[in-house]
Amino acid sequence: MSVVVLILLVVGLVVYRDRTPEPAAIEAPQATTATTGPATPTTDPATPTTDPTTTPAEPTVTADPRQQAGVIDAVLARSGASRDKLNSAIERIGGCRDLAGALADMREVGDERNAQLTEVRAAELSAVPNGETIRSTLAAALQHSLDADVAYVQWAEPTVSAGCANNAARRSAYARGQAASGRAGTAKEAFLAQWNPVATGLGLPARTRQRI
Repeated sequence: MSVVVLILLVVGLVVYRDRTPEPAAIEAPQATTATTGPATPTTDPATPTTDPTTTPAEPTVTADPRQQAGVIDAVLARSGASRDKLNSAIERIGGCRDLAGALADMREVGDERNAQLTEVRAAELSAVPNGETIRSTLAAALQHSLDADVAYVQWAEPTVSAGCANNAARRSAYARGQAASGRAGTAKEAFLAQWNPVATGLGLPARTRQRI
């Protein structure tokens, strides 16, 4: 009896195993092949499209000849005023009146001439026709005028402390002033020959020897 039961259990186990379904195979996903054309490279919108080290060229500024010549014209106007002040002082010293005031004016004229000479030497005249010749001839005229100013001061100084006696020292100083003034006049003529055609061409006034 036990043998029969055992046989039945074995048969039943075999039948059960045959009826158990096998697990379905899981297929691995297949890679898809792109059917579009070659990939287009993308551009980072934050990336600059130009070379950041490139500096745009600055616009060229053209020098204005009238503006540059205007600096010289202004010096000439001041120089003319200095000449008038000096002539007035010389007249007063010659007449032995207002001696201290006349001497002070002469010294002031010397300071003015120095400033005018410095300004002319430093002026930008690159756009002015014959700019360097204009500079050199005017600088020469102003330098001779300054030399005259110094001599006239030496002529006038003794009058303040010792009266108006026209001694040898004063006569010598006056002669030096006259000689320097003559050289200044010659230099002014050379300057005006260069300056007046340029000045009038730029709409600035022509000048005479007595007005510079």
